[in-house]
Amino acid sequence: NSDGDTIQFSLNVKCEAGEKERTVYSSDLEWNPLGDQQNEFTENPIVLVDDNIVLALLHPGQEINLVAWAHKGVGSDHMKFSPVSTAYYRLMPSVTLTGEFSGAESEKLVAICPMKVFDIEDMGKEEVAYVARPENCTSCRECIRQETWAERIKIQRVKRHYIFTVETTGVLAPEVLFYLAMTIFLEKLGRLRDGFRALKKK
Repeated sequence: NSDGDTIQFSLNVKCEAGEKERTVYSSDLEWNPLGDQQNEFTENPIVLVDDNIVLALLHPGQEINLVAWAHKGVGSDHMKFSPVSTAYYRLMPSVTLTGEFSGAESEKLVAICPMKVFDIEDMGKEEVAYVARPENCTSCRECIRQETWAERIKIQRVKRHYIFTVETTGVLAPEVLFYLAMTIFLEKLGRLRDGFRALKKK
């Protein structure tokens, strides 16, 4: 462990004799800079994501004195480092109108789609529906349940176009998390490459 991947907090609280009880919150944790962390995080001190989490309820005479360590790691090191947020991908939808939807029918098509994939364009003499947001399509098939509509609407997937969605717990921004994940992935590929080269030399 080093100050590059580990941070330390301390907690020293006591419920005095005159108090009825004392609630201990996450805000009671104090950051103890390690190594060069004081200088590194001068403008952006390390803080908790939520300082209103209840940690304990103390009664008169009770106290807590502890030191807590937070270490950054990956799931292969220990299960506790496994992610608790969601990351998933799906193929890019492809929605094509092979027939025209105009007038009242275009309005019905726009209204029936729960994901707002379609919109209406004013062509002068009449309003015509068009595919405005194909990436929103979830293949619910509501638009092709109407009689004859399945013949005029084509729903497919673009086989080599992936849409990734990355959610986080709030500690790191999604784009930062993705960058770190790709860095680790490239490091693993590098080790795999080196292993193959070593085998080839044998």
